[in-house]
Amino acid sequence: MADEHGLLGAPSVDEPRGGAVPLPGPPRPRTTLDDALGRLDGLEAMPTATHVEVLEAVHAALVADLASTED
Repeated sequence: MADEHGLLGAPSVDEPRGGAVPLPGPPRPRTTLDDALGRLDGLEAMPTATHVEVLEAVHAALVADLASTED
C-alpha cells in the first residue's frame, strides 16, 4: 500500500515538519533574537529616516546571535 511508505503526502514519523532540520546542541533562548526581529514589524509605517537605525540594530543582533553559535 502506498501510504505505508509516506507517498500520499503525509510526512513520515521520522521527517521533521516543514523540512526543518534539528540543530545539534542545547536549545538557545530565542527571546533576544525574536525581540530583534520584532523591531522589523511595522517598519513600513516608520519614517524612512529611521529605517537605517532599525536595520542596523537588527543586523547587529543577528551577527551577535550568529557569533554566539560559533563558541
